[in-house]
Amino acid sequence: KNKLLIRQLIDESNDGYLSPNKARGLLLLSEIPFVDQHNVSSETDLLELTDELHFPVALKVVGPLHKSDVGGVQLNIKNRDDLVTAFERMMKIKDAESVIIQPMHKGLEIFIGAKKETNFPHIVMCGLGGIYIEAFRDVNSCLTPVSKNESNEMITNLKSYSILKGIRGQKGININEFSKLIRKVSALLQIAPEIAELDINPMMATKDEIVAVDVRIRIEK
Repeated sequence: KNKLLIRQLIDESNDGYLSPNKARGLLLLSEIPFVDQHNVSSETDLLELTDELHFPVALKVVGPLHKSDVGGVQLNIKNRDDLVTAFERMMKIKDAESVIIQPMHKGLEIFIGAKKETNFPHIVMCGLGGIYIEAFRDVNSCLTPVSKNESNEMITNLKSYSILKGIRGQKGININEFSKLIRKVSALLQIAPEIAELDINPMMATKDEIVAVDVRIRIEK
């Protein structure tokens, strides 16, 4: 059933980047957990929402492609006043369409990505996420379809594997779950080969759970 829904979503989409809601929908259909979020485009909607929000929250602008470059990401907002101020500021950013509000999740930042070049199968990648990608360039990759052995090796061969496992009293993350999510991304790419680029970054990982916080997906038919 999910396969059909994934195909339907892809078939209805034009080339280019999927909207944040569609991209999140694709991950949820692939059984990849994604943080709860609200998409808000007016202050009225925002004020209606504040009663059900659990602070702290994160805000992200929708519209501009490189959100952090234009000041379109704000974390750890702790109360209603700061939320309204941040929302008003973000809606003034060039190309801003709306703002996404998410509860803050703690954990280690990791990522799973994929890209398709010419007639080869997709390449799936994984590593530490967030700013660590640029800092360490510690990424492993594998061609689809990715087997259980391959997804395990992708993780254990990372230079940062000791951090993922837990180091010097720091708790590690759920390695089995990370490995499973890599295979779920691989399965999604086989159902939807039109995905030219996929970037789930960051995912917040703890011993108990791994939750995607941000995703970008580009379609090329």
